[in-house]
Amino acid sequence: MLAPGKPATNPPVALVSPSASSHGCRNLRDRFEVRRLLALTLATCRLLRPPLARAKTALHVLLVPAGSDFWGVEVIDSPGRGKGLATTRAIPAGGEILAEAPLFVKPAGWSTRRLAIQLQNISDELRTRLLELSQAPQTGFAEQDTGDGADGALLRVVRANGVQSFDGSTSVCRLVSRANHACQPTATLCPEPGGAIRLVALRALEPGEEILVSYLSGEDLLRPTWARRRELLRGPWGFHCECERCREKDLTRGMQCLNCGAGTHYPLEDGSWSCCEACGVAAPSSEKVAEAESFWQAALQGLDTADEPQYRELAVQLHRRLQGLGLWPRARQHWVAAWAARAAAAVHQEAQNFGPAIAAAKQLQAYVRHVRGQSLVALHAEALAFRARGAQGLAEKRGSVRAGRVAKIHAERGLQEAEPILGMRHPLVRSLERLRSGLSEDGEAPDETATSGSETFPRPKRRRGRLHDGRGGRGRRRQKAADDGRVGVKQSFNKAFALGILFKLRCPFTVS
Repeated sequence: MLAPGKPATNPPVALVSPSASSHGCRNLRDRFEVRRLLALTLATCRLLRPPLARAKTALHVLLVPAGSDFWGVEVIDSPGRGKGLATTRAIPAGGEILAEAPLFVKPAGWSTRRLAIQLQNISDELRTRLLELSQAPQTGFAEQDTGDGADGALLRVVRANGVQSFDGSTSVCRLVSRANHACQPTATLCPEPGGAIRLVALRALEPGEEILVSYLSGEDLLRPTWARRRELLRGPWGFHCECERCREKDLTRGMQCLNCGAGTHYPLEDGSWSCCEACGVAAPSSEKVAEAESFWQAALQGLDTADEPQYRELAVQLHRRLQGLGLWPRARQHWVAAWAARAAAAVHQEAQNFGPAIAAAKQLQAYVRHVRGQSLVALHAEALAFRARGAQGLAEKRGSVRAGRVAKIHAERGLQEAEPILGMRHPLVRSLERLRSGLSEDGEAPDETATSGSETFPRPKRRRGRLHDGRGGRGRRRQKAADDGRVGVKQSFNKAFALGILFKLRCPFTVS
């Protein structure tokens, strides 16, 4: 039997067929308990466990049993972070690094007292493995006792290293939980039903490179540095982030230059603002820029307290005002403008204003690429979904075949980005699959008629003209002349060929 965690083309656990001899079955039961054999088989055999989210790579990923080692990663000493996790092989973007079964699972809805009672009844081996994940000094909360028999160190391990699943449960793993935090992560944690956790690369990884994940959500990573550090201090981690991105200039707070309108001012560590990247003019006073930024941030927060009719109007107005010139958040370099574009895209799409919805989605897409580079980001896939729905709406409204093809292209690109990190069960992935197959959001194929208001008219036939290829009457006349010329040349060639044959038949003495 192969060691658990080792990849193999064949199932690593041999199954006993019903036709096996009773002597063999008796020996097998003597060696292993039935429950242990079943658990080991399900944990190591790829053919019997439920399939994880489909991976578009050729990597053979095996579900690592709880507490086992895996040949694809190794635990390392990370400078300034304690223990960390590194890959021992090259991983492409979107490839699964590993999938691991949890050491401990906290069901949804459990209180702290109930969790402490459960931790009191765990085995000594499990307690030792959980405490190995603790990197905090044994002071303060870590030394306190809960009064229910479980010390605070175990509670801290579960809170700081647990990965929350979609059903609300929290899983703690031996290898996956070793990955350290970074605001520009190289991998992401993807929970699966049953408590298993997948580790997926957000960009291409080289052998020996440290695997960095984000303890924050995907939307928090697109917020300013001060907001990310505040969440990390408030959460169960309680540390001040000093990653490479937090030490550099904040790319999420680009303010538009008043002088040229084409450049951007970025905040610096000392509280001042950088010169314009386009014209080189110094930024206004820090107080003036901070006041302008606070004004637009308050306007964005006003959307959260607005009711439904007022929200739609405010979202469209805020996005429209941020497109002008002034000391405002730059359209594609500031998080306030990006969040306003996201709200406006949803409102325009609901109102079937597909053109403005596509424009707002393009702005959101550019902002995500500006901040996160070419990494796989769920919000970028959401922007592609906005563009796909808008193109599909234009295809149904105008009868444009090209718009329908564009919708499928955006849906395919969104699927390639969202499926590895969200899984097949996520609503965004399912919506993109419907868009790729040409179905509407309700799962039905688009009608053969296009609707505008209360009128229903058949789709226009595809013909040459300004509607489809951008050519007017002159373009059509040129095309007709070219077609006539080709026909004339063909007719002349056929006539000359026929005359030549006839001449050869009438003159048998012609020398060939």
